[in-house]
Amino acid sequence: MLRPVGDSITDLFLLHNLVELEFVHCINCESLPPLGQLHNLQFLAFSNLGKVKHMGNEFYCNEGINGMNKVIKLKNVPLTGQCYSLEKLRIFSCEKLSKIGDGLSTSTCLKELDLHECSNLSSIPNLEGFSSLQYLSIVRCYKLEVLPITGRCSSLEKLSIFYCEKLSKIGDGLSTSTCLKELDLEDCPNLSSIPNLEGFSSLQNLSIKWCNELEVLPITGGCSFLENLSISSCEKLSKIGDGLSTSTCLKELCLKNCPNLSSIPNLEGFSSLQNLSVDGCDKLESFPLKAPLSSLKKLMISDCPNLKPIPSLDGLSSLTELEFEKVGEGWSRLLPNMLQSNVSLCSLSILNLPDSTWIQDDSLGRL
Repeated sequence: MLRPVGDSITDLFLLHNLVELEFVHCINCESLPPLGQLHNLQFLAFSNLGKVKHMGNEFYCNEGINGMNKVIKLKNVPLTGQCYSLEKLRIFSCEKLSKIGDGLSTSTCLKELDLHECSNLSSIPNLEGFSSLQYLSIVRCYKLEVLPITGRCSSLEKLSIFYCEKLSKIGDGLSTSTCLKELDLEDCPNLSSIPNLEGFSSLQNLSIKWCNELEVLPITGGCSFLENLSISSCEKLSKIGDGLSTSTCLKELCLKNCPNLSSIPNLEGFSSLQNLSVDGCDKLESFPLKAPLSSLKKLMISDCPNLKPIPSLDGLSSLTELEFEKVGEGWSRLLPNMLQSNVSLCSLSILNLPDSTWIQDDSLGRL
């Protein structure tokens, strides 16, 4: 067990000028000294404290949570009392940590919260009124079931959740985080829904991967600056909200291994689209993408046996890469005009088409 400096807790005050302190690979540490007494401490980091199970008000010793009123310089401290000035909280690789005290809910000045590889962490305090929070990252917290965002996280710019096997709910308060620029959800197999994304005019990057229970992507409108949308390996996803039609700044659209996706919204006026990839969407029959597509450079359609040809792809002039593989009938008829009118094509892959067509040699001479 890590013990306080010297023979008594009062000896800790001999370090009252300490500004930075880091604990790394303290494999036998089970509890922490009252570091909240170090009123000049500005940076405190914990990593690989495998036996620490709880960080609570004992962190502050005899002064308790009231002592935090004196810690006005704190900026990066993983603790749980009324730390009103706390701006950054990072807890990495604390495998036995199961609880973060509810006092975290008072740290509404928090700008950054990182919880990584805390495999026994099953809950976190309510994040309501965290109007300064800009960055929230949760990685490999396998037992975490709910992300309690209940409102007023109005400054949140980036939310990343990776490898949280039991996560089933993200609080509806996320809908108030309309300053969000980036949302990444990956390998959350029990996440069945996410809050409505309406009026997210700052959202630029949206990526969802391996969320097998997710059935609907609720883009309901106003995501006018969305540039990159990637949805991969979401087996139950059947619908993308009609609000995607307003995202005319989209540059990259990737839909991969979504076997139950049967339709997508009307995509008209998407002249900024540069990369379109549709792969493994068995039930998708139509793709309402309309001209002009003057910026489209990469086009890949694969393993979509029921997808009908997209007429607006005929005669594209900016393509550099083109791939058709295992698609339905009629796609081969697009090829002559696509190749004849294109002067930029550098890569062409045509595999396993159900019908064939004649392609003139001079159309392939530029490859």
